[in-house]
Amino acid sequence: MTVPLALLILVSTIVLRVLYKLWSRISVADIPGPKPESFWIGNLQQIRRQEVGTMDAQWGEAYGKIARVKVALGMDALWVSDPQALHYILHKSGYTFEKTPERTVLSKLLGDDGLDGADAETHKRQRKLMDPAFGAPVIKALFPTFVQYAEILSTKWSKLVESSPGAPCVINVASHLNVATVDAVCETSFDYHTGCLENADNELAKSYMNLMAVVACRPSDARLVLDNLAEFLTEPVATWLCRVLPGEAFAKLRRNRQAAHKVAEELIETKVGKDISGTGKRDVMSIFAQSSTSPDPSTHMSRYEVISQMRSIMFAGSETTTSTMSFALLELARHPKYQDRLRAEIRVVEKSIRARGLTAADADAMPFLQAFIKEVVRVHPAVPYMYRRPVRDEVLPLSTPITTRSGKVISEVPVRKTLRLILSVPGYNMDKDVWGEDAHEFNPERFLRPTEKNGPNVGLWANTLTFSAGVRGCIGWKFALYEMQAFLFVLVSRFQFSLTKDISRLRREYAGSLVPTLEGEVEKGAQLPLGVSLAEQHQD
Repeated sequence: MTVPLALLILVSTIVLRVLYKLWSRISVADIPGPKPESFWIGNLQQIRRQEVGTMDAQWGEAYGKIARVKVALGMDALWVSDPQALHYILHKSGYTFEKTPERTVLSKLLGDDGLDGADAETHKRQRKLMDPAFGAPVIKALFPTFVQYAEILSTKWSKLVESSPGAPCVINVASHLNVATVDAVCETSFDYHTGCLENADNELAKSYMNLMAVVACRPSDARLVLDNLAEFLTEPVATWLCRVLPGEAFAKLRRNRQAAHKVAEELIETKVGKDISGTGKRDVMSIFAQSSTSPDPSTHMSRYEVISQMRSIMFAGSETTTSTMSFALLELARHPKYQDRLRAEIRVVEKSIRARGLTAADADAMPFLQAFIKEVVRVHPAVPYMYRRPVRDEVLPLSTPITTRSGKVISEVPVRKTLRLILSVPGYNMDKDVWGEDAHEFNPERFLRPTEKNGPNVGLWANTLTFSAGVRGCIGWKFALYEMQAFLFVLVSRFQFSLTKDISRLRREYAGSLVPTLEGEVEKGAQLPLGVSLAEQHQD
């Protein structure tokens, strides 16, 4: 078959499928929503190029907690922040609401056949195999390693501060935290030392630096349309296309995949087949080693699946945690009273742990540290949007009725099979009906006061939606929280954080994950410059 003929067949197939979907859809036109900017990209520019949370606040105010929007090629979608609808989609329906094709393709590009992009049956099997490695006892045992890497980062920052006497040293905390989290996840999950905090040149670690900022930040109109073509192609074809297309974003993904596969193969050779019975090891690599050699299909993961899980964990364990910790330091700089309060709590704990060192139990017993992290996770969700579609016709219940364009008041919305749903984490996390009138303010004390329960429990942790929920809730949420606790304890103990003039240009960019950038310098990737100086140490 000639190339022109193959292209003609591909284009014709896409056109026919678009026309069929437009013709056969159950109309949601009566649901109010914003006017699309064009047939080609619909409202995607507002979703993908505005700062995270801006559009959600505007749409919530104008249309309520569910709105009809347009995505690429004139296709309908529903933007959803209603707690009852979210609870139904994520909790009550099991695997009824699958990931949309373009999100599945992105998951495959970042993690091959890993957990994040797995279909329902594969996800159940993989999740069952991996859950023991992410249980509380295993993660708490990793806490000293998190502290160790926080100490290494602290030493690095101390040298920078000492070389800048007389004024706070300006440090791009996002960049440094990216290096630190990659080092930490490699060491704790795979027993692999990258040495990047000690300035080692490691191809795997470099491939994860600024990954999503390069891959998905401020996409062009053409890229928005291209991403959504996955709706009309089979997943293998769409994934293959993304792996051969030109451009720095796709090249970055290819370099990442090549580096990750190389290291994963080396680790498998050293880990798989070793007798670990009786050692008590239940870490990720130990479980992978067992599952890849298991003859039982229900407990077996192929070699390719093992590599895929390592990629998925590497991405989730570095990209999202970097984002959350970066914004945590920003909020400390913005709110000196919270920074002083957290440091005072740390000083009290330091007196009691001097002889033995910090443990996970110590961090768990720090009420303001816990409240502060909960508020950071609520206000700055590392993954701002989730994309789902029902595998059959469904009806979404609403906690807050809406008035349709025709004037009807409805408390449930019918959704046709495969209708795209954009689940808004900022919309829910900042909902005044859930969090109170001060929902749009950063206030950790909300988690220290008794609150009345408003609506269903939606979120996985602290009722925030940041770690998702239900059967596809984030498997590594405890890993992320203990890593953040360790780093914040060490860094706030040693350093004082202050705002810089560049913070006036800060943008909360949506690039699949939440990425801090500076206006006019998006091409430089993640940037969050803060003033860093030595904190006053307590005197014995």
